Amino acid sequence: MVGLSYFLLPFAREIWSFMILIIGIGLGYGMIKPSTLGVVSKNLNYKNEAFGWGLYILLLNIAVFTVTPLASFLKNISWTALFWGASGIMFLQLFSILFIKNIPSKEKSSTIIIQAKELFSGLFQPKILIFILLISGFTMIYMQFYETLPHFILDWIKTGEIALMLGLPKSMMMETDLGSMISYQYLYMINPLLTTIFILIISHYFRKKDKINVLAIGMILVSIGWMITGMSSNGAFLLIGMVVYSFGEMTTNPKLTEYMSSLSPNGKKSTFMGYLSLAYLIGYSIGALFGGYMYQKYGEKAGLAADYLADKFAMVGIDKTQSFGILMEQTGLNSTQVTVLLWDYYSPWLAWLPFFVIGIFCSIGLIWYKNKIKL
Repeated sequence: MVGLSYFLLPFAREIWSFMILIIGIGLGYGMIKPSTLGVVSKNLNYKNEAFGWGLYILLLNIAVFTVTPLASFLKNISWTALFWGASGIMFLQLFSILFIKNIPSKEKSSTIIIQAKELFSGLFQPKILIFILLISGFTMIYMQFYETLPHFILDWIKTGEIALMLGLPKSMMMETDLGSMISYQYLYMINPLLTTIFILIISHYFRKKDKINVLAIGMILVSIGWMITGMSSNGAFLLIGMVVYSFGEMTTNPKLTEYMSSLSPNGKKSTFMGYLSLAYLIGYSIGALFGGYMYQKYGEKAGLAADYLADKFAMVGIDKTQSFGILMEQTGLNSTQVTVLLWDYYSPWLAWLPFFVIGIFCSIGLIWYKNKIKL
């Protein structure tokens, strides 16, 4: 389903056909991920689960690290090449199924109605439902890190001096209002690179630690790292924040699957991993809506330029696509100076604050969950 949807995407010329294919990709991944996690979980036990889930995250991040330059290369050829490349990779993965040992299910066969009742009865257990809601705080920040932060980098972050210091080639740069800066595509390679290097070490260190305590520590690091990325327009803060966030993410991700696996009874591994996917669904959906609203209102440079024109020059109704250029004309400042003006006047980092609070609140909530919910 995923491979076919990617293959057909270049032929989508209407919004409805494009949306159908995007839904197809989402549905396909919705089937793949819980099943994959279930297969991994069935092959792990108490002695090797920390290493096993760490290895799983390691392999994912190796894929992310290697696919970034590949995707950039294909996109430079054409969007069709990019989508067909993704389709080809998905179809190649079909061969990997031949090497997966089939483990007979321990579940008794039952009707769809009975399975649905079991599904929802398991979901609404307090130990499952509350955990999913708390972890949704992590997935909300996770969504902002990968979807909202690139816009913030493009609007506000100055990494030109870092690029000069490192001697980076032009192929790794992008043009912004602030000049030639490091492309966010390459900045985002920091996360999978660090994860590839340190994930097994961290998994080994935390293997005997209480899972909920480790999750709380990871979420605190994610929250702090997230906040640091938006504290300043200086690129050094962005890099420090991405490093702190990455260590928080690699602390949290393996323990999420490890803990959910420990809750699942025999024969219910894939079902319980599906429950974990609900946390991502909640985080992605609410995070997308709330994050989009916060950034549009408090962080988007074009929108803030339009607000400044209305506040200071009584120029109302300016098109946001033209607001920044018009503000440069009205103030007589260059693009860098106008960016600094807007940063100092509006403090766009405030768009980051609610998610930091949510992350810390959910971290504290995990400790409460550990002490109050009977597991």
